Amino acid sequence: MDQGASLGEEFQVLRQHLARLSDRRYRRGLVHPLEGVLSLTVLGLMCGCPSLSAIYRFGDTQPQLGLRRSPSVQTLSRLLGMVSVEEVRRALLEFVLALEQRRGHEITTAALDGKTLRGVRENSTQLKALCVFSREGLAALD
Repeated sequence: MDQGASLGEEFQVLRQHLARLSDRRYRRGLVHPLEGVLSLTVLGLMCGCPSLSAIYRFGDTQPQLGLRRSPSVQTLSRLLGMVSVEEVRRALLEFVLALEQRRGHEITTAALDGKTLRGVRENSTQLKALCVFSREGLAALD
């Protein structure tokens, strides 16, 4: 299987996992599907976008995300603030485990790095990030 096909399949698996997150918005007047915005955010971060403005600009170059247009910086900020961090963590972990299973690999060794996230809170508790990097190069999770 060539790398391009593999990336397309992996992207669809990522979208399936992100589509499971609860969307707390009212259905009336929705412009951007939540999994599309989250996919844009994940891909933007993976491509080195350092800010919401950069993710917004990146979105204009990604028609495969299925968004009518790239969400504005304000929309990105508002939507990302509404999403449960725990749900996103769980979805990304399930995504990596699904990839591991599809590839037939097993993650045997990992490195850990912890950080406190300034200004990021959930339920008035400051969040901390634990980054996990697999030696096999299959996963890098926050």
